[in-house]
Amino acid sequence: MPFYIWKGVNSYGEKRKGKIEMPSEAMAQAHLKKMRITVSMLKEAPKDMFENIEFLKPKITGKDVVIFTRQLSTMIDAGLPLVQSLEILGEQMENPSFKKVL
Repeated sequence: MPFYIWKGVNSYGEKRKGKIEMPSEAMAQAHLKKMRITVSMLKEAPKDMFENIEFLKPKITGKDVVIFTRQLSTMIDAGLPLVQSLEILGEQMENPSFKKVL
């Protein structure tokens, strides 16, 4: 999903800006409207130019694997289905390389 950079004014008249991840610009606009922000600027954030260069991406470390297996074990023991557990952990993963694998 693409990221969008926005600037606007909230319902108290305070200037705000931020970055939001949404499937489309229209959905980003609607989400900000729900948050009672009057948008003055909304545009797609530029892509990372090193996104497709493998050797510049962070590596999957042993620490990442240990944390992942511990969390997965806890979720399985709690009775969550395997697919749902993997989806949840994939969304929460901070390492982009490991997130892509999941």
